[in-house]
Amino acid sequence: MATGTEARDPRTGLDGRRLRALALRGRDPLVAVALLAIVVALGLRRGGYALADALPVGIGLVAVGLALALLRPAWRFRGGVRVAVAALAGLAAWTALSAAWSPVPDVAVSEAQRTTLYLAALAVGVLAARRDAGLGGPLGAICAGLTAIALLGLLSRLVPDLDLAPLREPAFDLFRLSYPTGYWNAQATASAMSLALLFGLVADRGTRVSVTWLAATAIPAVTVALVLSVSRGGTVAAVLGVATVVVLARRPLQAIVLLVPLALAAAAGILLVVSEPALVDDPASFPGAAEAGPEYVPLLALLGVVAAVVVLLLRDRLAKGEERAARLGRTGRRRRALLREVLVGTAAIAVVVAAIGFSADQRGVFAARSFVETQRESFLGGAAGPGDDLGRLDSLAGNRSELYRVARSTFADHPLVGIGAGGYRVAWLEKRQRDEFVLNAHSLPWEAAAELGIVGFALLMTLAATVLVAVLRNRRRAGQLSRGRNAAVAGALVAVAASCVVDWTWQFAAIVVPAMLLAGIVLSAAWQTAHRPEEPPGRGRRRRRRRRGRSGRRRRAAA
Repeated sequence: MATGTEARDPRTGLDGRRLRALALRGRDPLVAVALLAIVVALGLRRGGYALADALPVGIGLVAVGLALALLRPAWRFRGGVRVAVAALAGLAAWTALSAAWSPVPDVAVSEAQRTTLYLAALAVGVLAARRDAGLGGPLGAICAGLTAIALLGLLSRLVPDLDLAPLREPAFDLFRLSYPTGYWNAQATASAMSLALLFGLVADRGTRVSVTWLAATAIPAVTVALVLSVSRGGTVAAVLGVATVVVLARRPLQAIVLLVPLALAAAAGILLVVSEPALVDDPASFPGAAEAGPEYVPLLALLGVVAAVVVLLLRDRLAKGEERAARLGRTGRRRRALLREVLVGTAAIAVVVAAIGFSADQRGVFAARSFVETQRESFLGGAAGPGDDLGRLDSLAGNRSELYRVARSTFADHPLVGIGAGGYRVAWLEKRQRDEFVLNAHSLPWEAAAELGIVGFALLMTLAATVLVAVLRNRRRAGQLSRGRNAAVAGALVAVAASCVVDWTWQFAAIVVPAMLLAGIVLSAAWQTAHRPEEPPGRGRRRRRRRRGRSGRRRRAAA
């Protein structure tokens, strides 16, 4: 009869552990395909704003989570993973509990269900992360899904014959790019997340050449899609996301060098598309001009290819420069690396300063100061919002200050538990000074404080702080997630956070579900410890006996 040790011999056949290992080896492509389908499906179902649209996709997400729970490797989660999951679970429970005092309890229940969906996405992100998954795993799938959402929106504008979307947003009668998510600011946030992830992959030297080529080629087109949404919050989110990638990159100044050709290609694409007013403003005002849209598809692709070639050449030169420096002495290597980075940084700063000085009109600093003061007054004064053309990108006018004032007042009236989830719409009707119909505070932190009080706000901030700590831990010590990919994920998360601070994109599952998946990846990389492999019977006892024998000999020798 075979002993326990013989049963684990590979030559005797497949036992349970080897079958499990084979299942784990084949799970990553299946998980990647499932996550890609989930992200794209949420985008195509009006961004998953309505729970009826998000529910079928949520069921698929839960199914993926259950499969991963059964097939996950022997990992032990600790520290921040538990804190983040507990914080989001607590936020969902507190939101559901607030239905007891909310003026609209049915909305509170719906928001609790939405937060539960995000909790499932966070858990799936934690379980899906693996050391050897690479870009064929969840990170590549999420990046591909968000890029697909952005490019589908761009095609709906440039190639109207595809009949992907109506020319105008039916709910608002606007010509701002909102397909497929249904809301232009959500569409812009998806593009901003895609840009951060794509640039992070380009800047990561560990990314394969083929993946770098595809990522760099897509960046100009995704940037044009962002501009066509004419979203101020999305534009700021994209800038902050890319800046985060640069700051957290393994070589920040080298990341700036790679960013230059990509930015130039994106700027050229924007100038080309903006030259056709019908593609930005309204084809009804410029009859026949919209037919020129299909001509810009190959032009944007060509710009992307040129940018990709330049990026690959620059990355190769930078790698060879480091290899040559490594062959020198330590002092020479440090001096040359420092000199190179100082020169590159100085050139980048000079370009930025020159661009700012050129755009500041003839009056230089005084014009810039006047511009800032004007924007401050228009924001705080609640001036009428700008139009729907590109001119709105340099204006802060709108109703945001009034929305935030009502949220602050509501929080002051109910500081501990808030007015209840969904109650902001009632508070707005009671305290508004403008005749507008509003459902949300257009700021997740302010809305959480007004509706859920200090408790809900603290749970939300705990989740955000834990993810931030995870990003910094991964930056300090590269492990399961390389520094380059950690910077890419951090950039996408910063873009989502910036959007949620100034808008109501928290309610779009097509934005928050990918963000929670990415948050789960960085949390898993920061606080994940492998179990010791199983051992044949008796081997552990023999090891402990030998260890005790060595300890006894050392004590006797010391005596």
